[in-house]
Amino acid sequence: LICVEMNPNTYTRLEFNLRRNFDCDIKCINAAVCGKKKNFLLYLGKGSTSDSLYQQNTTTFQSNTKHVSIKGMLFDDIFRMFFDETAAIIDLCKIDIEGAEYEMFLNHGHECLKRCRYLIIEIHDVENINRTKALMREITNLRFQEIAMDKKNNVFLFANHAFESKLI
Repeated sequence: LICVEMNPNTYTRLEFNLRRNFDCDIKCINAAVCGKKKNFLLYLGKGSTSDSLYQQNTTTFQSNTKHVSIKGMLFDDIFRMFFDETAAIIDLCKIDIEGAEYEMFLNHGHECLKRCRYLIIEIHDVENINRTKALMREITNLRFQEIAMDKKNNVFLFANHAFESKLI
């Protein structure tokens, strides 16, 4: 089980909860998955489901948050930290990166997703049709086929054509 969490407070809770509830090898990384290797200076609080790399107005965050440096990493670099690129297969990859999915998929550095059987992803800003079509085209180019969607939350489930396992 490999998990990446951007907010240091949420990361601490994530690691604690995983270790208490799963009896397997667990690796947690305090970083952000994005489309370019870089450090982000962010104001982050206790942890929220809407924490994002793309803070609009950082002055509103200063009263109850800390200014932190977060390492931005490519999916492929994280994959290669733990897996053999030619042999490893990931059963399920969940991507919920609060808008950074566009940067991730529309830049290089996510080819190792081809090694995933299933992909669950929340896609933000789906109203931006051209941008969303480009993102979906890239997911399709990685051999994924959409098999389910939660329209209320814009969460998509994709299966990878390269694997012969039965669809859920």
